[in-house]
Amino acid sequence: MPKIRAILMCLVVALVTFAFTMPPAGLENAASITTQSPAVAGLVKLTFVNKTGATIPVLALKGAKTYYFYNVPTGQNTFYVPKGKYLVHYMACGRDRLKYFTITSDVKFITVACPTAKITILNKTGSTLFLYLSGPASYTLALLPGRTKITILRGTYTYTGFNSCVYASGTQKLKGGTAWIWRCD
Repeated sequence: MPKIRAILMCLVVALVTFAFTMPPAGLENAASITTQSPAVAGLVKLTFVNKTGATIPVLALKGAKTYYFYNVPTGQNTFYVPKGKYLVHYMACGRDRLKYFTITSDVKFITVACPTAKITILNKTGSTLFLYLSGPASYTLALLPGRTKITILRGTYTYTGFNSCVYASGTQKLKGGTAWIWRCD
């Protein structure tokens, strides 16, 4: 049974590694995380806790090798990397975030927590409203008629909203307690 568990662990690590470490085109020195078992000497567990309130599009670890992790969800994420000195780089709260640290054993890295806003969107158009927001984070929403409450990163957004009876775009500052009403033209 322990052998089967070890084989399954290796497969899981290999699948996760392949899915999250494809480097951008043109980066010849970019490396992908090894598909070997984490028990292989030199690999340590990096627990990355995303408290930003949004998915991080790209998380980069730059050191002797460079690693890219894409669409890192909120909450706890686990990666296996070699020991070494790294620069962690990601976008959060509308800013670049950089931090140098040395990994000598299993380690937990916790991101900043971005300020969030609870907003209410009242769709009085009678049909599904499609709303795209771009600002401190990006959101794509399909809102049924009626009241919808969402939590987003606080800040100023450019938006585009449309359905069969309305089309609008512009800039909107979204902060806690914001109520946004959509009606047909």
